[in-house]
Amino acid sequence: MKLCVLIPAYNCAHILPEVVNRIHLPTSEDEIIVIDDASQDNTFDVANNLSRVYALRNKINLGYGGTSQRLYQVAFERGADFVINLHGDLGHRPEDIGRLIPSLISNEYDIVIVNPNVKTTK
Repeated sequence: MKLCVLIPAYNCAHILPEVVNRIHLPTSEDEIIVIDDASQDNTFDVANNLSRVYALRNKINLGYGGTSQRLYQVAFERGADFVINLHGDLGHRPEDIGRLIPSLISNEYDIVIVNPNVKTTK
């Protein structure tokens, strides 16, 4: 089962390396897909040079919704069985990805949303 972590990114060059470095992918087949939403900074160049990242750039700004739709399409074209959408500006904690995977794999839920305000303990 292939997992793709999707990152819509707009002017995130300064924080994107940290976001990607905090993502733990369960298998070597899993991947991170970043789409730069026509940023005014060098978000695409930064994303394109990060390991484990497949990077694309929108020619025009599609907004969060349009970029997310494109991310889902690209992920499924690349063979994703599961996708997790993660904000490129750390609006969500990358460490929470591990909390989502069991619920997705169990097929108990079609969609899982983690409240970033709820703290978890290990």
